[in-house]
Amino acid sequence: MSDWQALAAEATAAAPSFVVWKHGGELARPGGDLDATAARVDWPAIAVVVERWAAGLGCAAVVRCPHVPGRLVLVGAGGTAEDALLQVDLVARRPAGAGSWFDAKSVAAGAFVDDRGIRRLSPGAEGLLRALDDPGDAGARSLLDGDPAGAAAMAGRLSLPRRLVTGASRGSTAARLLGAVLATLRPGERPLQRYRPCAVTRALEQGRRASPRWLDAVRETHEVHDVS
Repeated sequence: MSDWQALAAEATAAAPSFVVWKHGGELARPGGDLDATAARVDWPAIAVVVERWAAGLGCAAVVRCPHVPGRLVLVGAGGTAEDALLQVDLVARRPAGAGSWFDAKSVAAGAFVDDRGIRRLSPGAEGLLRALDDPGDAGARSLLDGDPAGAAAMAGRLSLPRRLVTGASRGSTAARLLGAVLATLRPGERPLQRYRPCAVTRALEQGRRASPRWLDAVRETHEVHDVS
């Protein structure tokens, strides 16, 4: 079992809303990141799991970044990781305008736990969410085409109309615009926080590499847990 697989399995056991929603059948690649959905109520428990995992790999600290709307970004850094950053994204909801395309609770309802102990999605469900998240995701279309039943099942679990969700995932600009409008009208929808680029998000966008003394600078603006 790879390091990422071990982390995903432990997080699955710790939090009922934790789901690996991208590349759930793989998780064997070196470096990189882990993309998961998780309800806000489960973020603290998962953060503890990530910190324990990062400590086992020899990292010096884990940074908690709340600056991306709808998600908590956890970053293992320092120690044996050297200048590499180990990224774990916990998405509570994927924004669509001032509302959201999908949320962690709906995603978890359509997930399953595989024989590795990892809660993840069927190929079609993964493809649907990836297409909603990023219309330019080249791998999403093949997942959708290969498992239309899985995509349809997940579309039915989301709060927006199934036809609208399906159209948006297939690249319809009109469906995406209408979905963004309808998402803002749902009762109880939380207003989006404003995205604030920071030292963490900039470093992640630049190849997940930390400059010298990056961790020291980040301590001034972020919650940092020493784990070494």
